[in-house]
Amino acid sequence: MLVPGPWLGGSHPRLIGCHPDDLDKAPVLGYATGDGRKDSTVQNLLYSLSALADPLAQRLALATALLHKGRTLDLRAKQARAQLAVRQSPALREQVEKLARLRAELEAAIWSTGVDGSSGGDKLKRLRADVRAAEEQLALAVPSLKTELAHELPPPSQIVERVATALPKDSALIEIVSMRPTFDLSAADDTTSVGLAQQYMALLLFPSGKYVAVPLGKTEPIDGNIAELLSLLRNPSSKPQPVAESLYKLVMAPLVPHLSSVQQLFISADGALQLLPWAAMHDGKQYLLHSYRSMVYLTSGRDLLRLGDAPSRSAPLLIGAPDFQHSRELFADDPISGKTTPLGLYASVQSLAALPGTRREVEQLGAMIPTARVWQDSSASEEGLKQQSAPLLLHIATHGVFLDAGPAQPSVTTDNQRALRPNQPTISMADGGAARLSVVPDPMSMSALLFAGAANAKAGVNPDQDGVLTAQEASLMDLWGTELVVLSACDSARGSLSVGEGVYGLRRAFFIAGAETLVASAWPISDRETVALMQRYYRLLLQGQPRAQAMTAAAREMQRTHSHPYYWAPFSVFGQDTPLRLRELKPTPIAKPPLKRKPVRGRRAS
Repeated sequence: MLVPGPWLGGSHPRLIGCHPDDLDKAPVLGYATGDGRKDSTVQNLLYSLSALADPLAQRLALATALLHKGRTLDLRAKQARAQLAVRQSPALREQVEKLARLRAELEAAIWSTGVDGSSGGDKLKRLRADVRAAEEQLALAVPSLKTELAHELPPPSQIVERVATALPKDSALIEIVSMRPTFDLSAADDTTSVGLAQQYMALLLFPSGKYVAVPLGKTEPIDGNIAELLSLLRNPSSKPQPVAESLYKLVMAPLVPHLSSVQQLFISADGALQLLPWAAMHDGKQYLLHSYRSMVYLTSGRDLLRLGDAPSRSAPLLIGAPDFQHSRELFADDPISGKTTPLGLYASVQSLAALPGTRREVEQLGAMIPTARVWQDSSASEEGLKQQSAPLLLHIATHGVFLDAGPAQPSVTTDNQRALRPNQPTISMADGGAARLSVVPDPMSMSALLFAGAANAKAGVNPDQDGVLTAQEASLMDLWGTELVVLSACDSARGSLSVGEGVYGLRRAFFIAGAETLVASAWPISDRETVALMQRYYRLLLQGQPRAQAMTAAAREMQRTHSHPYYWAPFSVFGQDTPLRLRELKPTPIAKPPLKRKPVRGRRAS
């Protein structure tokens, strides 16, 4: 294949007569394998060339995406696992404790300010620098903390076949990249063009090894429809179908001709498409929920090569109904916290509504899983959770928090929802990307789950025990061997976007911590209806259904009595889709849900 000089801008090596077996030697792929400088221009070039229907160009683009997307997440998870191994080292204990202390101080400082961190000023800058310095110092003492991933990845000539082999026989991988074309993809004569808008490109891969590239068009109209649909899905009184159909035409309609025999989708999205529950798109006749057996969400198609080989080290753990007002001696005796008034983000969690549904949820699930431990009230603590080592299953039913950089501070919901609710949902970017609506500093500190004592959280309280588990803190847990984490809380799948690197928030944190599969929500969920949905989900899991397939089946059951996607589409399944070892336990029969429900008023859930 010959790449014309104008497309390369005269500054990149040409690919002349390159054979698929010689991809490992192609200089243009050096950045993707860790052997050279990451160059977004070359990356965009490869993605642009894939639109020309040239098999080698499409193979190069797919190999690039599979080797490049989500690499920071993989490296962070590798480093986190290595750090767990050195925590107990006497020689390194002082450095490990210093790093933990500095991270806790940074978390407390962030939560004592506003969403944008503007009131933190120099203190936040100093703490960020201190944390980075402590991390680098520890990395010097433990070389494995700075290990590169390149030598662990399959070479470019093998990555496509390796991932294709890992796909189930009736499935397809949809690998989407957000890219800026180096030439006009719509031009019939393929002439060059400068300054073209950001676009989405879908790279499809099938178990047979076949692949195809499908341009989806500009990101702007797609992202706009996603933002509008997500806003509508948060309101059970809305009418989302027209927007769901519009989004289907933009995203799915170009792909459907290639998916005629496909029953299962593995979706590795990019940009704002990472926030979309694809089951909520509508083809004009039905929601996409009914078109496929399951939809599994990945950071990269490379995730299919992961093996869940770490053994679980403790029994299933179900946490719900935390006593948010719980006051420990820690709070009363702390001379600093006793004299301070909650400020900034801490002030936003002072008036937390109880969630009676979470108590029913964990108690009923506990009855279905005889070996499970059930923590409630004051026992539902952040401190206790952090001390756990790889429970087979971790289910957390509580309030979820996602704070963005929008103009208004979030307010506490007083209705039947498990969230601190922002005035208006936005799409936030961690890296100032082209599709951003708002930019969030310290994005891993802007998502959190709330536990016992959270209403008493304030500056001066030990962040390890304040009841506010941020994504940053969750990423430091030991979940290597945990098969499934279910975050039965509002907005637990939301976060700040980074093009090519996924969503920075709770869903990223639990994968860094080692979880195989995560179930999380895209909007504020109904306390009552979530209990019924989770009962259905676990019943199907215990019957041996795969993790994502069980959620699809549970959502279909829920739709029979609750037609609005608000009720049946909030939860997505990320990661592995194999059945749980937990399936060996026989489920306890559960009562069928009532056919009727009380009407809802506005955003207030019934």
